[in-house]
Amino acid sequence: MINGFYYSYGTPMMNYVNSALVTGIAATVAAVLGVVLYYTFFRKSNEGRFYGFKEKLYNLMTFNRFYAEDMLKFLYIILTCAVTAAGIAQIVLGSFVAGITILVVANLAIRLGFELVMMFIMLCRKTVSMDRKLGRIAEYYDDGYGEFGGFGGREMTREEWEAMDPFESPEEYDDCGGDCGSCGGDCGSFEEAEVETIINSIKREDEK
Repeated sequence: MINGFYYSYGTPMMNYVNSALVTGIAATVAAVLGVVLYYTFFRKSNEGRFYGFKEKLYNLMTFNRFYAEDMLKFLYIILTCAVTAAGIAQIVLGSFVAGITILVVANLAIRLGFELVMMFIMLCRKTVSMDRKLGRIAEYYDDGYGEFGGFGGREMTREEWEAMDPFESPEEYDDCGGDCGSCGGDCGSFEEAEVETIINSIKREDEK
């Protein structure tokens, strides 16, 4: 009798404990793996470094690629086909007015509704794309010295920047190292290959 009691009520409790234990371990492993991937594979500095499957996975997990637009287009096509088929069916069954109403009004309502949603999504996509391009350009032209550039291994002050002749490279700026071009001279001119690299990167971003 006692053995039967423990057999009936002990087993479900053990199953519950085992299930909770396995779930806790899985959640811990997932959390650790997520943190590791976030600070290694999915970090911001890796953007644009991957190709093929890795690039698609990176864009998916970092929201660089939005799939809501594709899903809405797919849903719109299905709904349009369904409404059109329903309208034609009504005409065949003898309800000409109802069929025409479905074909015209229903399709128009679906179209307008999806256009409103798509306008918002496309606006967000264009905004994100423009923000990335501006960030890339700002990063490329950044000389590492702050807002007003620098020379001699230090950041230039506002007064020095305002007093600087943009068409002449003073002797006191000659030791800048040629990395920024903030002095107005030719030392900061960009190579053609570097410009082509940025243009190709922007084109790849537009194609996604």
